[in-house]
Amino acid sequence: RTHVPEKLLQLNGETRTVEATNDSKNLKVYLYFTEPVLNTSTEIMKSICVSRGLLRPINSSTLANRRFGYQIEDVPVITVVTVRLNSSLVISRQGVAVSPVSPATFLYDSTRPAVKLRTGSKMRTRDSSIIVLIKFLKPVFGFNSSHVSVSGGHIERYAFLIIHGCT
Repeated sequence: RTHVPEKLLQLNGETRTVEATNDSKNLKVYLYFTEPVLNTSTEIMKSICVSRGLLRPINSSTLANRRFGYQIEDVPVITVVTVRLNSSLVISRQGVAVSPVSPATFLYDSTRPAVKLRTGSKMRTRDSSIIVLIKFLKPVFGFNSSHVSVSGGHIERYAFLIIHGCT
């Protein structure tokens, strides 16, 4: 199980659920076993393959060797991360390997979109409201009005528009 939040994303005209985050605090992976295992946290960490980044154990309770947590670190700015467990290396108390699990794949994008609007010093208006439309060319996760900065005025209304059919 990961702590990466799920997002809805429009891909080729279809809405898909993807796991995506821009927060490195969410890059945590927890393994929960239905019964205790004989392996140590270090041994289990060696049985996990991460496509990008490095694993570091999270110091927390193992619930009698049933739960193990790891933080993924040193991940590139924008990347797709896949986490796989080689279940044949994790042994239950009965001496058999645990059941295989599907890999977890998610998008990590730590870049923050920046929007700047500038006018020349001679440009002025008497309008009390100026409508500004910001269109991102690539998917942006977690953008809201707190990411908009205004000088010399204020935001009167913020609307988030999802345009379907974008690629």
